[in-house]
Amino acid sequence: MNSYNVIIAEDNEHIAELICKLCMQNGLHVLEIVSSGGSLVSSCINNPPDIIVLDISLVGLDGITAVELLYQKGIRPKIIVVSGTHDMKIVVATLNKLEAAFFVSKPIYVPEFKKAIERVISLLTQNTETNEKKITLRVKGLHETLVLAEKDILFIKREINYSKVVLVNGEYKEVTSKLEEIEAQSDLLLSPYQSYLVNKNYIEDYKKEFFKTRGYYLVLKNSLEKIPLSRQKLKMIKSEVKV
Repeated sequence: MNSYNVIIAEDNEHIAELICKLCMQNGLHVLEIVSSGGSLVSSCINNPPDIIVLDISLVGLDGITAVELLYQKGIRPKIIVVSGTHDMKIVVATLNKLEAAFFVSKPIYVPEFKKAIERVISLLTQNTETNEKKITLRVKGLHETLVLAEKDILFIKREINYSKVVLVNGEYKEVTSKLEEIEAQSDLLLSPYQSYLVNKNYIEDYKKEFFKTRGYYLVLKNSLEKIPLSRQKLKMIKSEVKV
C-alpha cells in the first residue's frame, strides 16, 4: 500500500493536532503543519504533497487563494476542506473552485473525516494504477519547481537560456531544466531533434521537408507547429509511434 504525503493547513493548534493524529492513524505521512496561506504555498512548492487538509480561514492569505496559486504553478494535490461554516452556498462555491475537494465540517466528526481520507486515497490509488506520471521542472527566473502531468505536455523546445514547455491546452511555461533531465523522467516524451521533446501520444504524422536539410518534420494533433525530425531519429519515431 502506498503511503501518501499530506500537509495540514489549520490555524487552530488543537484542531491541527487532532487532524495530524487522524491522518497518521489512517496511514498518511504528515510532512508539515502550517497556519498561514503563505506558509502553505511555500511548503507545497518546496515539497509538493499528495493531499492538503485545508482550513479556509488561514492567517494572512486565505486557503482558497493559496490553493489557486498552487494550481497556477502546476501543483494539484487532492484537497480535504475542513471548515466551521454551515452556509451551503459557501461550501458549494469552495468545492467548485478546488479540484477533487471533499468537505468536512467542524467540529470534526471522526468517522466523517476518516471517510474523506479513504475517498482521497482511493482517487490517488486510481491515478497510480493508471500510471499518470508527473514531471518536475525548474521555473525560469525563480527558485521554484513546477510539477506537470506528462500527459498535459504537447512538446518542449530548447531556446537560448531556457526551454519552452507547450501544453495541450495551449498555455506554455518557461523552465531551465535540461531536456535530458526532462526526458529521463518521462515515458511519453521523445527527442525527434536535438532541441526538441515531443509527446508521442500527440504525434499525428511525419512529412518530408523538401526545402531544408533536416529532412522531415512531425505533425502534432491540435497544433500548427512543425517539429523538426532528423533522419537519424526517423526510425525511432516509426518504431515508437503508429502514424
